[in-house]
Amino acid sequence: MSGESYRVAEDIPAQVAANDRTGLFFSYVCQQHLNYLFGDYATAIEKSNAAKPYFENCVSSLPTVLHFFYDSLAQLAIYATATPPQRQQILKCINANQKQLKKWGHYAPMNYQHKFLLVEAERYRVLGQKLKAIDYYDRAISLAKENQFLNEEALANELAAKFYLDWGKEKVAAGYMQEA
Repeated sequence: MSGESYRVAEDIPAQVAANDRTGLFFSYVCQQHLNYLFGDYATAIEKSNAAKPYFENCVSSLPTVLHFFYDSLAQLAIYATATPPQRQQILKCINANQKQLKKWGHYAPMNYQHKFLLVEAERYRVLGQKLKAIDYYDRAISLAKENQFLNEEALANELAAKFYLDWGKEKVAAGYMQEA
C-alpha cells in the first residue's frame, strides 16, 4: 500500500525507528481494514496481529474499535477453512472482541451497536444457526442505516447476501446485494 500521503515500505520502518507507537497502530489498523474489504483475510489478520503490541497507546481512539470489528470479521471469514483447534481459537478471540464491542455498544449504541450485531450475525452464520444469523444481519443493517453508517450498512447487506447465497437462497441474496 503506497500513495502520496503514506508509503508502507518506507513509513513503517521510519515509525518504528521513531517509536511512533500510535502511528504504527493506526497504520496497521488501516491496513487491516483495507485488506478485509478487499477479501484478503489472512493479511487482515496478520495486520491485526501486528497492531496488537501498540494497542495500549490508542485505547480510547476510533481505530481501536475498528481493530476489534475487522479482526472479528476477518477471523470469521476464514473459519470454514480452519482446523478444529484453529476454530476454537477463533471463537475464543471473537468472544473476547465481542465483550469489548458490546461494552461500547451499550454506552454509545448509535456508533457501535451495529458493529456488535454484525459480528454476532457472522458468528451465528459460521455456527450454522441460520435463524439467529438472519435476525442479527437485519438488526445490524437497520441500526447502521438509522445511524447513517452507510459503509457498514452496505457491508452488512453484502455479508447477508453471501449468507443467503451459501444457503442457496439466490432471490433473497439478490435483494440484499442490491441494497449493498
